[in-house]
Amino acid sequence: MGLFDNRSIVVTRLVVAVVLLSLFGIFVAMTVVATEGILPDKAEAANSYTVTGDMAWMLVCSAMVLLMTPAIAFFYGGMINSQSVVATIATAVLPMAIVPIVWCLIGFSLAFGEDVGGVFGNPATYGLMYNVGASRWNDLTISTSTWFTYQCVFAIITPSIIVGAICDRVNFPALCVFIPLWHIIVYCPITHMVWTPDGIIAAWGVLDFAGGMVVHMSAGYAALAAAFFLGPSKVKTELPANVPYVVLGTALLWFGWFGFVGGSALSATVYTSHAILNTNVATAVAMLTWMLLEQVNGHTFKATGMCLGVVVGLVAITPAAGFVN
Repeated sequence: MGLFDNRSIVVTRLVVAVVLLSLFGIFVAMTVVATEGILPDKAEAANSYTVTGDMAWMLVCSAMVLLMTPAIAFFYGGMINSQSVVATIATAVLPMAIVPIVWCLIGFSLAFGEDVGGVFGNPATYGLMYNVGASRWNDLTISTSTWFTYQCVFAIITPSIIVGAICDRVNFPALCVFIPLWHIIVYCPITHMVWTPDGIIAAWGVLDFAGGMVVHMSAGYAALAAAFFLGPSKVKTELPANVPYVVLGTALLWFGWFGFVGGSALSATVYTSHAILNTNVATAVAMLTWMLLEQVNGHTFKATGMCLGVVVGLVAITPAAGFVN
């Protein structure tokens, strides 16, 4: 179903024009409120606290995590029935078009702005990218803009995970409404509660190294709730539509996960290599375990089972990747 089905061409053009004008207005507003940027007079001050290697590593990790979203699209697209492959891939990458805009407008501020009751951040702190620039992020050796970028790709991939539970039961118009609302109402407050010092969950002593709670649990519970709400799929389940897609998606996920946990170390240090090492070993063990359990239960070896073992291992180690000794 299209976004403008059963609408006249005039209404369609009017809606598109309003959206484009709104985006242009937002861009102008962001330009007006901007107080910082990579300007000559800021560069010298930024060099006083930044470490080039740390900045480069965090930006590379951002690119690796962004790659995980199309990886999920291939993984889900290969697993689904043959009639829904293209639609599944499209819905999985849809957050890449929506979340960055919401993140710039209000998401980053809700997640990392000045604390409001330990639940969410003040929308005025970084709203419209205000104060996002060359300034130092907390006591780290990276800029606020680098942290903004790294956390943005986390925000992108989280709603993509939800799609796997509902990809053949929901259309684009519904997702275009659901994704920004879920991002603002659920993802940003959870991020603030877990990953900021004043968050109520962080105050309980809960540790989440790279997103086990912020990303995986929030997306998992949302997917479960959405599946219950929409009911069982009416499409008869078949064998995976495209196993090579599943393997490709799994391989890209494994690669991107090194940016997921490596970047969460917040710098390029021995701590970073420790987190990546734990992730790699845990994933290999989970993959082998799944393969052996299939044999023990009398099932033939399947490439999809191997891939599921990989994903289970990656997800399981994520919240503790930097803490396992």
